[in-house]
Amino acid sequence: MKKGEKVVEKRATRSKQIVVSDEVMEVVDDEKPKSLVVAKPKPEERKLNLRQTPQLMMRFLRGIASNEPDDIRKQQAIVELGFGSLLQLDIPQNENPFPYELVRNFNSSDRSLHLPKSSLDITVEDVYLVYGIPIGGAPVVEWTDEQDPEVLRVFAEFWAYWKVKSGCPKLKEMVEKLIKDETPVDDNWKRSFLVVAVNTCIKSTTNLSPNFRFLASTVDLEQVRNLNWCQYAYTSLLGAAMYWNVDRSRWFAGPLPFLMVCYFDRVQIMEEYPPRIFPLISCWTRDMISSRVRNDNATGFGHGLILDRIQGPPELQLYRKEMELLKQHKALSEQPPPLLLQHPQQQQQQHDEQPSQQPLQQPQQQHQHQEPNWSTNDVPREHQGAPVTQLGDDKDLPEQQADPSEKAKVPSTIEEFHAEFTKTTTELSSVMNKFNDLLSLSRKFFDTTIDVKKSLPFNMAKMWSTCS
Repeated sequence: MKKGEKVVEKRATRSKQIVVSDEVMEVVDDEKPKSLVVAKPKPEERKLNLRQTPQLMMRFLRGIASNEPDDIRKQQAIVELGFGSLLQLDIPQNENPFPYELVRNFNSSDRSLHLPKSSLDITVEDVYLVYGIPIGGAPVVEWTDEQDPEVLRVFAEFWAYWKVKSGCPKLKEMVEKLIKDETPVDDNWKRSFLVVAVNTCIKSTTNLSPNFRFLASTVDLEQVRNLNWCQYAYTSLLGAAMYWNVDRSRWFAGPLPFLMVCYFDRVQIMEEYPPRIFPLISCWTRDMISSRVRNDNATGFGHGLILDRIQGPPELQLYRKEMELLKQHKALSEQPPPLLLQHPQQQQQQHDEQPSQQPLQQPQQQHQHQEPNWSTNDVPREHQGAPVTQLGDDKDLPEQQADPSEKAKVPSTIEEFHAEFTKTTTELSSVMNKFNDLLSLSRKFFDTTIDVKKSLPFNMAKMWSTCS
C-alpha cells in the first residue's frame, strides 16, 4: 500500500474489509461472537412416589392367608372391625407412568377424574363400592394432643406394645410381627392392623412416620365398624391429590388402590371384562390389573367406554336416604327467620292505647289432645286451621283449649310475652306432630295428592322449622 492512498475499514460481525483504491482485500477476524448456551429442559419424570406402598398390605395378607387356627382368628378379628373386604385385596407393584397419570388427572376442586373426552365424578359412594369398608356413622377423628384420659390410654398402650416412646414404628416391622403365629390377637394387634390398612389403602403421610393419629377413634374397638371410614378415605384423596399436584415431585399419601380400581371398573377397554360385583376389589386380581396398566401405558390414559356405577348392596341405599334427609334438614335450618314483631314505635303506640292488663294466669291443667280416628276420614276439629291473630292488635288472643271460658289477654311486658310464647309454641308443636301424621296418610285415602303431597308438607315443615 502506497503512501497517501485512502484506506477505508469496514467492520462486520465476523470479518472486516480493507479497501485499497479500487481493490478490496478481506481479512478474516479470528474472534467469534460469544453465544449463550441454553440448557435443554430436563424431561419430567412421570413417577408417583409413595411412602407406604400397598405391597406392605399384600405382605400382611399373604402372611395370614392359611387355614391354620391362628390365621383364622386374625381373619375373624379383621371382619369384626368391618374391614373384612380388604382380605380380598390383590394388587401388584406400581408400573409407572400409569399411577402418575391417574393422580395427575384427578381434580380435587371439582372432585372428578378428567378423561380426554369426558370425566368421572368420584364420590364417597365409590369408596364404598370399591373397598366395602364401613360408610356412614360417626366421623373418624385424629388426635390433636387433647388431654382425654381414654385417648391417652390408647396411645400409651400402643407405644408400650411396640416399645417406643412416641410416634409409630415402621410398617415393615409391624407387618412382620403381626403375621407371626405366636402374636396374640388382642386390642393392640387390632389397632396395629388398622395402622397397616389405613397407611396402605386409605391415608398415609408424606414423612417417614406412618399415620397413627386416627387411633384416637379406636377407644372402643367395638364401634370401629360404625365409623365413616369411606369418608375418611375420600377426604384423604382430596387433600393428597391437591397437595401433590402443586409439586409432583412430592410424596402422594392418598388411597391409590381405590382410585385405580375405581378407574378400571368405570372405564372399559378390554373385551374380557371381570364381573362387576361388590366390593370391586374382589374381582380385580393382580394379573388383570397388570394387564390393564400395561394397556394404558401403551395406548394412553383415559380411553375407553364409560360405565355407570354398580348398584351396590342395600346398605348403600340406606346411606343415600340418610344423606338426603340430612340435606333437607340443612336446607330448612338455613331458611331466614320471618319478621314477626312490629316496628317499636307501632308497638309503643298500641301499648299506650290499651288499658293495663293483669298478668297471664297459667292454665290449671295441660291440654289433653284427642287421638285421631285413623279408620275414617273424620279429623278432630283441633287439627283444623284457626285464624292467626298478630301480637299488637287490640283484640284478645284466641281462646285457650284448656278452658274455653278463659280468654288470654295481650301481653303487656316482655316477661308475659315470653311466658305466653312458650306455652303457645309447646301446644303448636304437639298439634303439628299429629298434623304431619295426617299428611302421611293422604296417599291411603286419595288417588292424587298434588297439594298435600308436594306443597303442603314442605310449607308446614318449613314454617315449623322457622318457628322453632
